[in-house]
Amino acid sequence: MVLRLSTPSREAENAPMKAFLLFLLIFSSHSFAQNFRMTGEFTLFGNTMNPLRPNFTLAWNENGPMIEGRYSDNVLAANAAVTGNVINGKRTFSIVFPSPNDRGVKSLLIETSDVRGISPSVPTSIVSRNLNGIPLESTQTFASLNEDTTNSGMQAQESTHCSTGFGALTGFCGLYAGNVAEAMDTGNNCNLIGSGGTRLELATNGELTLYFEYRGTLRVIPRHNFGSLLGTLMSQNLNTTVRHCGSLPDTTMNSVGCQTLHLVGSFQEFGGIKNFTGTYDIRDEVTGNRCSYSLNLGRESIY
Repeated sequence: MVLRLSTPSREAENAPMKAFLLFLLIFSSHSFAQNFRMTGEFTLFGNTMNPLRPNFTLAWNENGPMIEGRYSDNVLAANAAVTGNVINGKRTFSIVFPSPNDRGVKSLLIETSDVRGISPSVPTSIVSRNLNGIPLESTQTFASLNEDTTNSGMQAQESTHCSTGFGALTGFCGLYAGNVAEAMDTGNNCNLIGSGGTRLELATNGELTLYFEYRGTLRVIPRHNFGSLLGTLMSQNLNTTVRHCGSLPDTTMNSVGCQTLHLVGSFQEFGGIKNFTGTYDIRDEVTGNRCSYSLNLGRESIY
């Protein structure tokens, strides 16, 4: 009896590699995200009889049917997260504001008509809702839709001033402003947002600092410093803890003790707009009292 040993053909040997390359090709084609920007204006009454006309900007990216981005206007919010979807050219955006506003509006639902390309005039429906999700009003308006292409000159400028040692945070240096909401103050010790003007700064030397009572300058205003991020594992996800001893600005925590300052969140970019979302937690090591804040910030100044 003769046993014949067969060896796989070269084509069979290459089959797994071909399948892998095909997977990469399909994955790449579905992972490509397009950036868009939409601007417009709508009439808002909210819970009052006095109409306002917010000028809004939506900046987002589309990865398949999924939408992620940021919303801002001159009435409701300087910066808010956007989620949604696009189906057959029709886009739906959901915006939930992190903190209340004087119009009683907690969220917006924005829908566009079937538009598959860019357009200077897109029919748009905007529904505002209160804290309980009850619709306040529905507005029909028009908005301008553009594909958002990043300015290469600006990218080069950012990289020059904020590149060496920054890793995944290359180009993110600057001053961030937006919505800051208090979630906890167990001992009534903190007054970080009472006077407004909260700013987060990522400086070109890697220093990360929260400023309070900002009025156009960072000089001689209260601040909480987290030290330099340079030399650490640089990632767009941030989780930093520092220990501060002595009097902590804009708080009445024990001045002879120490506090643990914990900032966690992530830097992101949607449609060419850089943002930071996260939480800031302060714990008094003597009394155990805590203050906690949610941050939803967009970059207002580039370094």
